[in-house]
Amino acid sequence: MVVRPGVTVLKRLVSGSRVRAEKHLWATLAAAPDAEARLLSIGGCS
Repeated sequence: MVVRPGVTVLKRLVSGSRVRAEKHLWATLAAAPDAEARLLSIGGCS
C-alpha cells in the first residue's frame, strides 16, 4: 500500500512554492535598475 498526500497537503505545498516564487520575483525586480539608471550607465544623459 502506498500512502499519498491528500489534497490539503498538496494545496499547502503549491501555495508555499508560489509565495516563494513571488517573493523571489519581486526581489529580482527591485534589484534591477530603473530606466533612468540604465540611461545614465550607458551615457544617454549628461
